[in-house]
Amino acid sequence: MSFPTDIYHEWPLNRIHLEWAILVSQDYRLGDTGFRSDVTRYARQMMRKAGDLFKMIIEQLDQQDYRFVNPNGPISPPEYQIADRIAEFRNRQIFLPVALEAWLCEIGTIDLTGSHPDWNKSGYDFGDHTTMSEIIVTDAFVCDVTVDYVDYLYKEWLSLDGHQRIPFRIDFSPDHLHKANVSGGPPYQLAAQAPGIDALVLNERHCLSFVGLIRLALRWRGFPGFEQIPNEGCWSTIQQPVI
Repeated sequence: MSFPTDIYHEWPLNRIHLEWAILVSQDYRLGDTGFRSDVTRYARQMMRKAGDLFKMIIEQLDQQDYRFVNPNGPISPPEYQIADRIAEFRNRQIFLPVALEAWLCEIGTIDLTGSHPDWNKSGYDFGDHTTMSEIIVTDAFVCDVTVDYVDYLYKEWLSLDGHQRIPFRIDFSPDHLHKANVSGGPPYQLAAQAPGIDALVLNERHCLSFVGLIRLALRWRGFPGFEQIPNEGCWSTIQQPVI
């Protein structure tokens, strides 16, 4: 399989999307080490681009006095020896989608929960709001997965009785309501019981893949909930091309 060293320099976005769609349709080939290497390189280029765009968004939010919730900041770099740890997971039959593997290797974690001073209402209940009518649900983008957390989820899954054990899933984000610190539903999840390249985001209303959700979040500068509430604040789609 041959593709440019820098797909974003050589190819238009529609070609990048098409090639990714073709790759995703061939997850049955992941047992071929050459194919896995190629699709991993492609996915990492995509996530490197996504990381650059998210960092730009975070820098702009900082300049605009956005109030981030996470006390450790909105972004954490990839964990030490993350690629080796992911390979260990595969040996234990824990199959992160290739797209998530690439995210963890290129970006780490991102948590945009919080609120912007330009919004008509708060995007998060910091303890000073008593009703949902005082909050806007921005569905701030979050991908918070660590090696230790995956290990914890897997051990919890193994401890379940057989009749309780659904296929293994990885929680990577709270749902759109919990992100605003109000009672909500189950977290956004990715299936991890079999090798795959991309995966459907479970419990998320758009029924997108993981890459599709990232694209949607980037189009809305990190806050895709504004697609549903266009009159609740000054927010627009991103001008730069997305991944």
